[in-house]
Amino acid sequence: MRCPSCGFDNPEGMSFCGKCGISLISKARGKRVPGPKGRRQKGSREARDQRGAASPILYTPKHLTERILAEQAAMEGRGAVDGERKTITALFADLKGSTALIEGLDPEEARALIDPALQLMMDAVHRYDGYVAQALGDGIFALFGAPIAHEDHPQRALYAAEHLEQSLALYNPQQHHSLAFMYGEQDPGVICQADIACLLWLLGYPDQALQQSHQARTLAGELSHPFSLAFALFFAAMLHQYRREEHAAQERAEATMTLATEHGFPNFLALGTLWRGWALAERGQVEEGIVQMRQGLAALRAIGYELAGTWYLALLAEAQSKMGQTKEGLTLLAEALAIVDKSGERFYEAELYRLSGQLILQQGKRQDSRSHNAEAEAEACFLKAIEIAQKQQAKSLELRAVMRLSRLWQQQGKHHAARHMLSEIYGWFTEGFETKDLKDAKALLKELLGE
Repeated sequence: MRCPSCGFDNPEGMSFCGKCGISLISKARGKRVPGPKGRRQKGSREARDQRGAASPILYTPKHLTERILAEQAAMEGRGAVDGERKTITALFADLKGSTALIEGLDPEEARALIDPALQLMMDAVHRYDGYVAQALGDGIFALFGAPIAHEDHPQRALYAAEHLEQSLALYNPQQHHSLAFMYGEQDPGVICQADIACLLWLLGYPDQALQQSHQARTLAGELSHPFSLAFALFFAAMLHQYRREEHAAQERAEATMTLATEHGFPNFLALGTLWRGWALAERGQVEEGIVQMRQGLAALRAIGYELAGTWYLALLAEAQSKMGQTKEGLTLLAEALAIVDKSGERFYEAELYRLSGQLILQQGKRQDSRSHNAEAEAEACFLKAIEIAQKQQAKSLELRAVMRLSRLWQQQGKHHAARHMLSEIYGWFTEGFETKDLKDAKALLKELLGE
C-alpha cells in the first residue's frame, strides 16, 4: 500500500506508514474539514487560491508581513527578480482524528472546533519568525529561513524548548491525544517530552533529561499508541547514548526493534539496529557492533531517511577508531562535515570536530610519531568544537571538547591552562555528577591539581 504522504510502499495490512508513520486508513468516507476562516472580506477572489485555501497574507501578523515585504524589496534591489536559492527548513503539521471529530457537524461548528488548534499552530510558527505558507482544512505548511532570512533556522528548534515546556503544562492526554499531529502520527505530548529530554542534556542538565525521557515513555505507554511508544523508546536510546550508558541504550534499542518489527515501522527498526550496534561496540563487541551500525545506516538510506545522519556517521567513525581504523573514521567524519555544510544540520557539529581531533592524535600515535603538525591540527579541531558548543550553549558538548583539549595540553606541559579551562566548565554544572563525562572530568581535574 503506497503512502499518500511520502510515497513509501508499505506491506498490505499496515495501519500506519512504516516510513513517516501517518495513518493509511482512508479518510475518503469522512467529512471534509472546511478551509480556515482567515480575516478575509466577503467575495474577495484574491483571498482564496484555486483549491480554496486562505491566502497566507490573511493569517500573517502585520509585523511579519512588513518584514517579508522589506526582504522582497531588498532582494529586488540586489537584482534577484527571479528569487534566490536558499537552504530552508519546512514544517508540516496536521491534526489526527479531525475527520471523526467533526463527523455530523455543520461547517461553522466544525470550524469552531478546528480553528483554535490551527491558531495555536500558527502562533507557534510566528513566535519564531516562521512563515505559514498554507493553512488548509486541518493543517498548516510553514517555512523557516524564507521569506524571512535566518542563518540559524535549523537551530531555532532549540529556542522553541521553553515554548514546548509551556505547551506541556497545558497538555491533557485524555483531551488532546486524539488530535496527535499527523506528521509521524506521534502524540504531541510524547514528542515534546522526548525532544525536551535530549535538549536538556545538550544544554547541560543530564538528570533532568533522564526524568523527562521517563515521563515521555510513561505517557506513550498509557496512550497505547504504538508509533508514539516507538518514538519515545528510540529517543530514550538516544539519550542514553548521550549519557554514555551503553547497557541502558541497548535495552531501549532492542525494545524499539521489537515494537518496530511487530507493527511494521522500518525506520525505527533501522534506528534501533544502529543504536544496538553502538552499544555493542561500547561493551567490547566492536566488530559485531560495526556490522549492525552499517546495517542500520544502509536500511535508513534505503528508505530515504536522512535526519541526524551526521550523528550516525560520527558514531560509526568512533567505533571504527576502536578497531584502529582511524583513516576510515576520519573519512566518515569528513563526509559528515560535508553534510553539515550542505544541509545546515549542526546540532552534532561540535562532536564532529572533537572526534576529528581525537582520531588525528590516534593516527599519529599509531604511526609512532608525536608530530607537532598532528598535535596542532588536533588542537585546532578541539578549539573549533569548543567555539561551536559555546555558540550553541551546548554545555555537555563543550565539556567533552574541553576535556580532550585539556588532555592534550597536559601532555604538552600546559598544566595551568588546562586546569583553568576544565575547572571553569566543570564548575558550571549543578547535576549529573554520576554520569561518565562528569566523573571523567573530575578525575582529570584531580590529576591536573596534583601536578
